[in-house]
Amino acid sequence: LRRMLRKRLEEEDIDQFEILDSSEQQDVIERLLLKNEKSNRLFRNILFGIALLLALVKVMSLVTQIVFPWTLHPHESMNSGHYSTGSIVISEWASTFSFVLAAVAAHPDLFQGFLKSWFLIVSLGMSSLSFVIWLIRGAPLFSLFWIAGMNVLYSGACLYAQHTMGTTQSEILKLQRNTYSFKK
Repeated sequence: LRRMLRKRLEEEDIDQFEILDSSEQQDVIERLLLKNEKSNRLFRNILFGIALLLALVKVMSLVTQIVFPWTLHPHESMNSGHYSTGSIVISEWASTFSFVLAAVAAHPDLFQGFLKSWFLIVSLGMSSLSFVIWLIRGAPLFSLFWIAGMNVLYSGACLYAQHTMGTTQSEILKLQRNTYSFKK
């Protein structure tokens, strides 16, 4: 807000100590809300696109494990006899589903409020559970990251981004509540 006000003051050659009247305050807040909404929509679209891309990659990995078992490097490194093809397929399916949930939660127009957070929390929970199970079973590091680690990182990043976007919105609304009446 300070940078925006400072920029506006420089552009319009307004004295820095001049008090903004009620309409100017409302104008600044409306512009902040508009810019915040545009940037939130852009970030959500980017997160949605990344989640869809990763979900497609995971679907290809899942299909590859079903059709040509043990050909991908993350799967091949687990072909030591301790892991069945079925356990890899189930883990890849859970990973794919987790990315789909994250994509649905990241889409700007599908859901609002707690439902977005719930989808991300479920995605993070599924991914974390899978990560812990494979970690306990002694999966190789690269395979562990491939099967569950990417999901944990992505879901955590989405939760952080959602929290940051919500905090920015609440700060602007708090600023709006603290406007003062003044007429020049």
